[in-house]
Amino acid sequence: MEQTNAKVDIELLARLLNAEKSGIKDVFSDSRNGFYTVLEREYKEALYKSSFPQQENIYDEIREIVDGMELFSYIPELLGKTLIGVFGFEPELTKRGLDCLLGDANSKLVRKDSNIPCVFVDKGKEIVVANDAWNQFNLNQDEFYRTNKSLWRYDIDICKFLRIFTMPNEDRFSHIAIIYFPPYIQINEPCNRLLLQKIDAAVIWSPTSLKNLGLWIPLKQIFHMRRIPCHIIAESLNEELRWEAETPNVYATMESGFISIFEHLNLPRDNGTISDALEIPLLKVRRFYEDSLREIEEHQKLLTSDLTYITVDATKETVRELVAQTRGKKEQLETEQRTLYQGATELRAKAKIYEDVLKQRVYSSCQGMNVQVTQVTLDTWSRMFFQLVDMEDSQEAWKYLQKIKKTGYSLSYIYDMIVQSLKGGSIPAHAIDRLCKEIDTEFVRKAKIRLDGVLPFAEIDYMRIARDINFLDTAKEFYYRARWEESENKLKDAVKFYKLALKAGSPFAGQRLLDLSKKTSGISLQMLSDEMIPEVNYALGLSFQQEKKYAKSNRYFKLAAAKGHIPSIKILTDGIFFGIMKRSKEGLDSKDKDTASNVIRLYQYILEKDENDQDAKEKIGDLYNILGDTRRALDYWKQCNTATANYRCGRLFQYPEGSIAQDLDEALKFFKKAADLGHEKARAEYNKVLSWKEQNRARQNRQEQRSSYTPRVVESPREKESSGCFITSAVCTALKKPDDCEELMLLRAYRDQIKQESDSTSRLIAEYYRVAPKIVDCIDQDPQSVKIYRDLWDNDIAETCN
Repeated sequence: MEQTNAKVDIELLARLLNAEKSGIKDVFSDSRNGFYTVLEREYKEALYKSSFPQQENIYDEIREIVDGMELFSYIPELLGKTLIGVFGFEPELTKRGLDCLLGDANSKLVRKDSNIPCVFVDKGKEIVVANDAWNQFNLNQDEFYRTNKSLWRYDIDICKFLRIFTMPNEDRFSHIAIIYFPPYIQINEPCNRLLLQKIDAAVIWSPTSLKNLGLWIPLKQIFHMRRIPCHIIAESLNEELRWEAETPNVYATMESGFISIFEHLNLPRDNGTISDALEIPLLKVRRFYEDSLREIEEHQKLLTSDLTYITVDATKETVRELVAQTRGKKEQLETEQRTLYQGATELRAKAKIYEDVLKQRVYSSCQGMNVQVTQVTLDTWSRMFFQLVDMEDSQEAWKYLQKIKKTGYSLSYIYDMIVQSLKGGSIPAHAIDRLCKEIDTEFVRKAKIRLDGVLPFAEIDYMRIARDINFLDTAKEFYYRARWEESENKLKDAVKFYKLALKAGSPFAGQRLLDLSKKTSGISLQMLSDEMIPEVNYALGLSFQQEKKYAKSNRYFKLAAAKGHIPSIKILTDGIFFGIMKRSKEGLDSKDKDTASNVIRLYQYILEKDENDQDAKEKIGDLYNILGDTRRALDYWKQCNTATANYRCGRLFQYPEGSIAQDLDEALKFFKKAADLGHEKARAEYNKVLSWKEQNRARQNRQEQRSSYTPRVVESPREKESSGCFITSAVCTALKKPDDCEELMLLRAYRDQIKQESDSTSRLIAEYYRVAPKIVDCIDQDPQSVKIYRDLWDNDIAETCN
């Protein structure tokens, strides 16, 4: 008898291990195989030849998405159904529950299984088992019993080669497929993990206490992450179960009311979506190339711009080589990007064909009913929304937000808040208050971190939120988690998360790492410098600068500047600026002028990052001034609320240069501002200009009283002047005024007055008019004629007017 049983068991084992299909056809094989052909032959080849750093991960992610559809290829009856995972941890409670759901016979049969998940579908009378190659075999009840009980006597672990049982169902709930997970299920097995990803709800027949139930914690985490409802069914609700029910998406229900759960969930669902899920890995590839090309463009800008003067210690030839290398890298990435884009386009097309075939089955089984979106699809749209938001592709992100809203999802208002925050718009107070009161699921925690500048939370609140996030992936999440670890004095973990935050683009992580280095000897500045943290290199530069080790300090400033660290760029640029200003006192040669122009562009780069940097604006004005472009100098000085800039504006209007006309009222205004800001000389110049204006008014009054005086009318300041008077030329050129201006009229009145005093004075004036035209001709031929006239005015003529 024993030999007979052994022979039957061996024959059964041989069937189960058989690699050949047993006549059960893969329903969607053609469309699925068409997708795999493109994936394996075209996209995979292009991906593995590319510069993308996580090739295998992306390929596996795409495979996992499509492999998830295999469940529907081999069990197409699941399409269009709400999938409910049922877990039996309490034997008597499980028996009563399964008896009610499946009928006595099926309940008795399935409880013989303790390891392999069972799917109940309306699929004939036979039991079907699928092995690890998805080959399927029909089993009778005795063979099912032997598979689950007898083979264990020979130490045969059926979990190693069997995936799933498919059982006949009484079809009590027409739109529900029950997936039974027996007590000793191994949730990390690939098929079991796939099933847990697909279920829309979970029902657990629970013992009185869940504390000693090893599977509860990992299952709870899965349900929490996926935001799927989990219903704990118990004979009575004790304190522990009520406490568990306070967890988001976990509900405690009395045994007598569990049928209402299935009645509520008995809805058709569209679980045949694949193309949206496929966009997640494809978007990661797209983001890599967009970020890489943007970084290269910034690098090219650095190499070809004036930042080269402070960030690269190299000759022009070396810079040219770097530019050529960068250009080659860019062309390579652009070629890869085009190839992968073409492959992704073909992949999408095949995925759409596969999806359409699946959806035909979905909608044919739903008979025109309103089909619900699965939680898997909702999660996919949510992930796509956030990825697109992070890539600043608001148009595509908006499309996914509209899909989420159409489902009636209760938390869709949070996505709207995030969009409004990114646009800089006003977020309604009621929405902020509502989010603050939301129960903290993984999604809600992540949303709160994203809105850290909007919600009325303290930093410690965000630190606690980040502490409870299971999977961190944004710069803010890493940063606040690092802050939490630091507050707990777990400095090693804090450093790890700060580095991740820095890598993800946190603007604050570098400074925190720098601060940590002052608290513990385990973190040195040199170690952090090796991580190319700009704040650290800047700090090292300052320390060596204080020690007067300028070459070494500049090296660290340049390392920080190469990462776009503005304070480092500023300190290096200031060094060049002060050298130029010092040399300008002796006159600038062509090389100095080129350097001055480069420094102007460096300060303009700094202003692109901080448009309120008044020191940079003032220094740009100084540089334009020594280059002779007084109009631009004035424009930049006017933008500054500093004492020196206001004083220089006043001087320009007091003693104008270039295209600036004298304006004593403007000079007074700027001198007053400068004096109020503490400029030492501004008050004296203010009083001087005020005196000039008073003298001008007095002269004007005297002139009006002279009835014999008739003012001359001159059409233009220089062209119509025929006397050749170099005083007139100096005034007209220096002050940009016509020859009937107040200053010249004053000088002429003085000339007429002294002319009458003596014959000798009259002879001197006549001699002046004889030689003056020759002097004017000589000055006009000199390239520095404007400067000569200005010096005449400043050093000789202006004092006469005073």
